[in-house]
Amino acid sequence: MPVKPVHPAIPRGIHRPDEPIALAKPLFPVLTPVEGHKGVPNSMNLDQLRAIALSLPETSEAPHHGRTSFRVKGKIFATAPPDGSSVNIFVDEHAVRTAAATNPGCSEVWWGKRLAGVQVRLDDADEALVAELLTEAWRAKAGRDL
Repeated sequence: MPVKPVHPAIPRGIHRPDEPIALAKPLFPVLTPVEGHKGVPNSMNLDQLRAIALSLPETSEAPHHGRTSFRVKGKIFATAPPDGSSVNIFVDEHAVRTAAATNPGCSEVWWGKRLAGVQVRLDDADEALVAELLTEAWRAKAGRDL
């Protein structure tokens, strides 16, 4: 009696346990590592975050209570810990709630009883989302003349 397949991609038949099974196509996509990423398809590091933030006009980087801060006109619009594991981006309540509700790597940042911004874990962050949030935070702090 023929052996019933475990998975549709695994061919029917009897094979020796020490022989590899030849599949018609891979079960999972093969991901090619990208320089600077930690092996996760949508991941970022502190250098990538820094490049996005510093590309915004008149942005500077300065230390802030043991963290890296990104500022425009002296006003902080984002901070990151030295290990680069996350970034706190100071956007309005609507942007915070939207990002936290639609992205598993995002969570609300509270300062006392005030919703201050959104925290994005960089190890599973979408670069486009981070760029959009940074730009929105930058605009709020930069004012109309920039």
